Amino acid sequence: MRFKSLLFAPFLMLFVLFSCAEESKEDKKNKVEKQSVEKSNADEEATTQQELVKTAHSSTHLIKFKVEQPVDDFLVKFNELMNANPGMLVTNTFDHQENAKSSHLTMDFSTFHHLYTNQLVNPLVAENPLTALDLPMRIHFYEEDGEDLVQFIDGNYLIKRYNLSSSTETASSNSRVLNSITQSLSNNEAFTSADLNFKKFEGIDIYQSTLNFNQTAKSILGNIKKKSDVSLLAAHDFQSFAEDAGFEMGKCILLLFGNPKVGTSLMKEKPSLGIDLPLKLLIYEDGDGSTKVASNDMNFIFGLHGYQNRELAEQMNQLAKSLITGN
Repeated sequence: MRFKSLLFAPFLMLFVLFSCAEESKEDKKNKVEKQSVEKSNADEEATTQQELVKTAHSSTHLIKFKVEQPVDDFLVKFNELMNANPGMLVTNTFDHQENAKSSHLTMDFSTFHHLYTNQLVNPLVAENPLTALDLPMRIHFYEEDGEDLVQFIDGNYLIKRYNLSSSTETASSNSRVLNSITQSLSNNEAFTSADLNFKKFEGIDIYQSTLNFNQTAKSILGNIKKKSDVSLLAAHDFQSFAEDAGFEMGKCILLLFGNPKVGTSLMKEKPSLGIDLPLKLLIYEDGDGSTKVASNDMNFIFGLHGYQNRELAEQMNQLAKSLITGN
């Protein structure tokens, strides 16, 4: 996927340094242990709830707008507005349609931006690093069944999924800002609102690493490099961005990776999935200094979009696990 990244370059340099360093015996392979995530109810009830999400609801974490103009023209107007607002940075642009062409495939228009502002991102990651799985802010421009659409993540989804308390106003502001911008440019009201029918921390797999942060990052990047059908597409160093703004934050890096053929096939079946692709691995230091790696359970992500493909979801989950463990 084509992308423009302000955060990728420094991390790429970090990867080069890792790769050039002599590898010690103990960090040749990352030994990890999958951890359970706190849930408010029993596992059985949470599983039942997840099945309800997967079968009865569509895009439960999204706010959607119809635009009365070609969505690619709307994107041009949106970019002009972003260029006039130095406080909001477009850190990555993923052009799914162009990426499909690079693999000799076709699909309808589909592009999303990562939007970064220190005020609307740093407090969330500082309270709970897991929120970085859904950050920076994302806005997706796409076509589906002949309609031109714009969608973004509801801030209330962040509050509920990550059990936020001290940064709830910041999370709500994320979607309010995007709602205001989209409404002003489209002259329309949102036609779909989020339906938050899930449990806190649902759909998150967390692994405890036996290595330190740098060794864990090196191990995962090396495992991605070994996969001929998987590419590293971008990386977000949240700590670096926060420190540049004078904000204290622990180490936290989000890796985005994928296979264009698999992603294109998925988005042709369910175009709204374009906002949740490519796949992600979050490497972060916990409050006790230990290193953890988190990923989305794709069964949960598919369910949010009203899409079911358990076999493919499990294949994607296993890919993420193999990149973490090296197995």
